[in-house]
Amino acid sequence: MRLITTLLCVGVLSACTNMTPIQPVGRDRFMVSSTVRGGFTTDGQIKQDLMDRARAFCGKKEMVLESSTSGGTQGWTPQTAEVLFKCE
Repeated sequence: MRLITTLLCVGVLSACTNMTPIQPVGRDRFMVSSTVRGGFTTDGQIKQDLMDRARAFCGKKEMVLESSTSGGTQGWTPQTAEVLFKCE
């Protein structure tokens, strides 16, 4: 019984994250987005993960954030975030 309870708790607290491939959206501009369902990941952490991915994509160039948006309610509805950036 303890094992079942533990597994249920882990399942409830874990999150399912879907991050899109980085997409070009204009000359030298790119976008990446993420959807998180369940769990208790903060909006800030979701955006930070996207910005880390953008920095890695830019490589040795500087990643310049143009805009970011987020929506949804942590632990209640799917959370979404989007980051628009340039590599200079």
